[in-house]
Amino acid sequence: MKIYKIWKMTLLVLLGISALLVYPVIASMKELSDTDTAITHARADLEHLIQATRKTDAQVETVSLRVKASLPALNTEEKQQKFLRTFDIPVWQHDVGNSIHSYAGEKKVGNIGVKINVSFSDSQEGKENSCHLSMEVTGEAKYVAEMEQVLHTHLKNNGIGSELLQIISCVRGFYSGKLKNDLQIERTSQILAELNGKIVESLTEETIQSTSAYSPLLHTMIRTNHQPMNVQVATHYSQYRNRTTITVGTPIITTEYY
Repeated sequence: MKIYKIWKMTLLVLLGISALLVYPVIASMKELSDTDTAITHARADLEHLIQATRKTDAQVETVSLRVKASLPALNTEEKQQKFLRTFDIPVWQHDVGNSIHSYAGEKKVGNIGVKINVSFSDSQEGKENSCHLSMEVTGEAKYVAEMEQVLHTHLKNNGIGSELLQIISCVRGFYSGKLKNDLQIERTSQILAELNGKIVESLTEETIQSTSAYSPLLHTMIRTNHQPMNVQVATHYSQYRNRTTITVGTPIITTEYY
């Protein structure tokens, strides 16, 4: 049963990521003029989520900003290695499959955890070389300003502009013990009320409650079932840890709910 629940949560995350890929954040209703503005908006959205989550008496545990970007192709190993060195990662994990070279690494910058994934695809018939970047900075809520600076430094140093930039803001908190479904729904409603959010769709099960909505206070937007959406709230009870987690993300949640 536990494996089934974890599988189901993972599937929900994958579905959310698929929606993001099909309807990228760059379709935002508020145009982002440059990387600085994109990061500033992402931080503002994150602070909205933190404030709304705390209003439900949840203890905010971690917050994160995650960047996804498609970059100009780097078609030689020399150029690829030079690009990787700019991130100052001590050790990269390197995997190769289906003509794609994937690199994963992580480090600490002060109080901030940084995880970076870079993939380079070789040219194939009908397809050109490509480069994709995923970077996540994570820390406590009191270090949001540092997170913003770390993100800014890494993106600006690599000349990554806002045109192909997607930034996902996420907050994870918890309540001690098990909240019944009606209380989980109540906490979600409180958060959406703080964000002036309108529900688009929701899912309720024994230990999982997930809601997608649209808030005019946030800067990004995707579409699901032909409706605008830019915030997700999910709650999950962990019997092992005896606590109920609450995860809030904009425009979607891209982490598991437990």
